[in-house]
Amino acid sequence: MTSARMFRKELVGLLLLTALGAALRLPFLIESVFIPVDGDTAIIGLMAKHGAWTGTMWGQPYGSPVESWFARPIVEFLGASRLSIRLTYFLLSVA
Repeated sequence: MTSARMFRKELVGLLLLTALGAALRLPFLIESVFIPVDGDTAIIGLMAKHGAWTGTMWGQPYGSPVESWFARPIVEFLGASRLSIRLTYFLLSVA
């Protein structure tokens, strides 16, 4: 088997596993849109909305702002909403 064929086979397998993971997580995304946002998630949303590039979450001595960096383009595109923040976490969980 050539290396190109083996690469394609592995790529197809990876894409199928990713699609399966997304399909398994999709019901949780749909349900989470109807659940109120907690404080830490709201802070991530606000940081994404305002484009904060700080070392920790606002007002917290803990927590990483990396989620807000990933959420920034989604919040810019969809607007600040529960869906945009939950979609960020959905995409991170599939990745």
